[in-house]
Amino acid sequence: MKLPSKIMGASERAYYGMIEFRSAVQDYAPSLAMRRAAKSYLDALRVCLRAGKEGYSHEMLFAAHLCAKIRDFTRAAQFFADTAEQFKKEKVPKLAREATEWAAKYYERSGNARTARKLRAAGV
Repeated sequence: MKLPSKIMGASERAYYGMIEFRSAVQDYAPSLAMRRAAKSYLDALRVCLRAGKEGYSHEMLFAAHLCAKIRDFTRAAQFFADTAEQFKKEKVPKLAREATEWAAKYYERSGNARTARKLRAAGV
């Protein structure tokens, strides 16, 4: 967006950019262009998360599923684990448990069974 910073701050601009990339990912889902759109979305999300993860649970959950779809299982597991932590902070224990279990499953798929066991043992 070509708006001056005094009209729209950098963090707001990054957030809207991330939303646009998410829309692109959804549009390209059935095609090979999805990997490029996914990379752009994940880069934009990384910028937004620099300020903190609060309020981004839904975006981290989307990113986890997106990484799983493009077969980046380690990253999917990390996003699920981060989402579980955020759900714990937001006092949503059922979703925290589910996200933890998904994180463990994707850690196993990525060949990291040890981390999966630790995650399950820690519980939520």
